[in-house]
Amino acid sequence: GEIIACNLEMEKGGNEKNDIGLAFKEIGTGISVSFEKYTSYYNLRNLATDFSTTLSLQELGQLIISKTAELIPRGASCLLFLVEQESGNLSLAASERVEGEERKKVRSGTLFDFWVLRNRQSLIVTDTQKDFRFDLEKVQTSSEIRSLMVSPLAHEGRVVGTLRVNSLRSSAFDTDDLRLLDAVSTLASSAISNSILFQKTQELAIRDSLTGLYVQRYFLERLNEEHKRGLLTKAPLTLLMCDLDHFKECNDRYGHGVGDFVLTKTAEIILGKVGDGIAARYGGEEFSILLPKSSLKEGCVLAEAIRVALSEMKLMIRREVIPIAISIGVASMPEDTLDSEELIRIADRRLYQAKNSGRNRVCGEG
Repeated sequence: GEIIACNLEMEKGGNEKNDIGLAFKEIGTGISVSFEKYTSYYNLRNLATDFSTTLSLQELGQLIISKTAELIPRGASCLLFLVEQESGNLSLAASERVEGEERKKVRSGTLFDFWVLRNRQSLIVTDTQKDFRFDLEKVQTSSEIRSLMVSPLAHEGRVVGTLRVNSLRSSAFDTDDLRLLDAVSTLASSAISNSILFQKTQELAIRDSLTGLYVQRYFLERLNEEHKRGLLTKAPLTLLMCDLDHFKECNDRYGHGVGDFVLTKTAEIILGKVGDGIAARYGGEEFSILLPKSSLKEGCVLAEAIRVALSEMKLMIRREVIPIAISIGVASMPEDTLDSEELIRIADRRLYQAKNSGRNRVCGEG
């Protein structure tokens, strides 16, 4: 009887030991989960600081992607898309893929990103081949992604992009992963907003408010840059100095409102002709155009095209056609000089030669 009692006590002790072991295992699992969450939240707290280190949208995009990949390592790739203002399309701003994943050229968002853009809410897809919300055929032909998460990026109350994490296996993510991605997106949205506002401020600082052309200060900075580049690469550099003819008379007769309208239309013509050139409002009714890698002959051809386009433009004010004419002086490096300041003086001198020769003409020599 004593032996049986001892065996029962030993069995009871073994059961208690097993129960304690299971309890400790659950506690250990809970501690691991808690530590993992604490680590994630700690990393999130540092993200705001990391995202504030740059105002460059390109650098910020790559930083957002790399940090997202670190926080959500189960993803096979991470992509950041931003909305193009003119077309409304989602274009790839930054991406990162883990080693081993097949690299494919992704340039625009897919139907998953546009779903988030349209519905303004996060999306998690456990299996792209079985999700009834999306066209199965389009999903099959567009990618081999099996599961994914997408969060919207907001600016001034509207969605300006998406942050997506992909996986090549199904059910790779859960709701905790989605909440983490949402947290990253919230911080990223704030940083992107600051970057966009900074870019707008920069644009206002270098753009003329009336014509939309560059201001003289920025133009001279670009002239110095292109001049140095031309000296190093031995590429030609051509400068056009342009001045509207009889503009003061137009202002005195029709008023400054009409004069501003003439300046605006002139700027539109110039912008439509210069292509990759750099156009600026040099001052008053005077414009300047910088043509990197263009010869003197090419500069004269462009100047003549601008002159003809302006002379053929019909501006009706009070049932009266306002004649628009422009005189242009052209100078080039290395044909005329290798000095940037001398390049401006030569182009300016030829501009006044065109004025003295009867106006409404191009002068590229003398």
